[in-house]
Amino acid sequence: MLNFLKKNIGPMIAFFTTCFLTLFIFYEVGILNGTILISDLNAEYQPLLMQVRRILTGEYGLFNFNTGMGDDFIGTFYYYMSSPLNILSVFIKNINLLVIILVTLKLSLASLFSYLFFRYQFKEEKRKIFIIFSILYALSSFSISYYLHIMWLDIYMLFPLLLLGIDKIIKEKKHLLYIISLILIIFCNYYFAYMVCIFSFIYYNYKLLINKITIKDLLFKNIHFIIINILTILGASIALIPVAAEIKTYSRQNSMLFGGESLTFNLNIINFIKNHILGNVGNIDLLNENNFYLHTSIIIIPLLYFYFINKEISKREKVLSSIILVLLILSISCNYINYIWHGFVPPSFFNGRYTFMFILFILLITCKSLYYFKDFNLYHFVITSSLIILPIIILLKFNKNFSLNATDIITLGLFGIYIICLKLIPFNKYITAIVLAAILYEVNLQSYIYLKRYNFNAESKNDSQETAVKYIKENEEDLFYRIEDNVTNSDNYSILYNYYSIDYFMSTVKKDLINFFINLDVGNHSYTKNTISYDGKFHLISSLLNVKYYIDIDGKENEIYDKLYTTDDNYIIYKNQYNLSLGYMTNKNILNNKLDKNGLYNINSIYKDMTNIDILDEIELEKITDHNYKFKNTNKNNFFILVKLKNWYSYSDLQVYVNEDLLDNSNNTFNYYIINNYDEDVNIDISASSGTIEDIEGVYAYYLNNDNFKRSIQKLKENELKITNVSRDKIKGIVTVSENDILFTSIPYNKNLYVYVDGNKQDKLKILNTFIGVKLDKGAHEIEIRYIPKTLYLSLIPSILSLTILSMYLKIYKKKLNN
Repeated sequence: MLNFLKKNIGPMIAFFTTCFLTLFIFYEVGILNGTILISDLNAEYQPLLMQVRRILTGEYGLFNFNTGMGDDFIGTFYYYMSSPLNILSVFIKNINLLVIILVTLKLSLASLFSYLFFRYQFKEEKRKIFIIFSILYALSSFSISYYLHIMWLDIYMLFPLLLLGIDKIIKEKKHLLYIISLILIIFCNYYFAYMVCIFSFIYYNYKLLINKITIKDLLFKNIHFIIINILTILGASIALIPVAAEIKTYSRQNSMLFGGESLTFNLNIINFIKNHILGNVGNIDLLNENNFYLHTSIIIIPLLYFYFINKEISKREKVLSSIILVLLILSISCNYINYIWHGFVPPSFFNGRYTFMFILFILLITCKSLYYFKDFNLYHFVITSSLIILPIIILLKFNKNFSLNATDIITLGLFGIYIICLKLIPFNKYITAIVLAAILYEVNLQSYIYLKRYNFNAESKNDSQETAVKYIKENEEDLFYRIEDNVTNSDNYSILYNYYSIDYFMSTVKKDLINFFINLDVGNHSYTKNTISYDGKFHLISSLLNVKYYIDIDGKENEIYDKLYTTDDNYIIYKNQYNLSLGYMTNKNILNNKLDKNGLYNINSIYKDMTNIDILDEIELEKITDHNYKFKNTNKNNFFILVKLKNWYSYSDLQVYVNEDLLDNSNNTFNYYIINNYDEDVNIDISASSGTIEDIEGVYAYYLNNDNFKRSIQKLKENELKITNVSRDKIKGIVTVSENDILFTSIPYNKNLYVYVDGNKQDKLKILNTFIGVKLDKGAHEIEIRYIPKTLYLSLIPSILSLTILSMYLKIYKKKLNN
């Protein structure tokens, strides 16, 4: 035991030092006294951790009806939640505490694993050196800035083990560590696994080419490495095959190659010095799509210089290292190369997701620089200092956009200390400890600056919303109904508070569902790729989609729904008297509906095809100018106005007036419902920038025939599906059919959902290119919709087969080497 502790004291120090430093930084910025749940941690990961807990404890199955009207959780699980460490969610009930523990644990493990990686590179241990670089890796600008994506930290943590596995393949012909690391990386995040596999191939050849090798040997070893990778990747089929089956359904997969952009090169010297050398990103928005995080410490700059002039390091290695550094520069300056790393498309908001791999590589060569450091001549230190000081002096003198703040000056002061310490290292064995202390201070300072960009006092939960939902649940007898609201930032509240809803914010949102709401011109228009933010106040759609309750916080009376209850926090709960069940019988005409006109026309066409009743009558508008429209108000019914834009991101400056009354656009919609209190002439005035006006595809107005609407709802209510059971992965109900027709359900179509009618499997239909339907004969029927993840089960076969072949291949390979 003592020998084990003595041998592993270095990794343990790295782990616990990082753990303590992380918690100390969290305390400094207010996380420990506030909440760590900011941005996507609050909006996505908090509810998803709750969902994972429900699945692990058996409360839910792998199909979740409380997410996006019904979602196959396997794709979402592998994108966000497949970290083995998420099992802690079962034991730690407080999500805020859970995330603090997860982030701290992952960063500490990243330090431990990078320590093991650095130590393996050398013949003897210099503990203090490895601790320095393991901490710099664990708490780099990348990990601190992007910690809110806790799924990324698993890859960040495992990546040093993967490179260590490559070293073991080359030096010891041992493959197990690499295979296990790669499978874990694929399992934890297949998207990052793509980047990691590219870099693994680069690093493998880098290590091979450092020593002289024949072309034949190089080719043979690369073929071997490719075979290992292919079989290992296929061994992870249990993750990849279900994802491959799901990913084509995601809305975010519609991006054009390279975003449709032209090839550009851009390397801003000022930003490079400020961000990557001085590490000053305090004024940069995290969501800045042009920013990259590469900074670890300013000591890296002199160590890079000394690496390239150190005679202990071969010229061949320096050339190869230079090639990788040039690749890094090209990657952050050329849009095409940057996008290749991101899967040939522009990243969404968070840029440079691959740069952590280059960070580890830079730390590797600078670790080698310090390991082999010797007493260099004074002029080398002058040159090193000039590399930093002269560009800064020139920019301060001639560029008005460049300035230094207090943190920059402190960083430059630390640079001076590092230069002096590097000069003294060969003469004093304690100087390395001083360097470590200075780096700990620098990491703490920079991390504090990075994290102070965020507000850790923001509410991570909405207690008022939860109270309103609880009231509804306690007073509702139906087993299945949906709740909507106009609460901002609430797109995943249904997961958090465990109720059925339409709203959903994930990168795995299905494109068919997104397109459905786009075609109806309803919902939140600002994030069409990954968000369904539906305003339940829009009763024509809510009634069809089983929205029974609507929660309002703006204090305005709702003219359509019945006011049910007002909470102590003035949250008003409305009940939709025209709500339809999860399923109901409709005419066969609905099968041919294409939703190919404006949203109001499409809404009317749905009712018409379902019931043979028109509920909206088009108003003929007279266009005066691009800003002005009018019509004769001959029909005194309430009416809708729709301003349809080509570009959904152009709504922010749009204002619509009716006879000088400004219409409410608080819910980011282009549909306006108007109580008709106007005289004969109705004037519509549009106020917007010229760009938005040019983007208007059309302005439409429709009278609502309220009597016809009520008749349509009543007709659909005659043959509703009565839900009798909701359990884990299935829903059961009974329906009485008056005549042979179509059962429409507001459950999104999914190939892993199977419909059983009276116990017999029935072919399902795809209605409105979005929802599940089924043909039913006249009479009473028991309906069951059951989730069976056949793709997941079938993926076990190639996983087991590939790993078996891999094991046999390695035995043959080892036997051939021994001969």
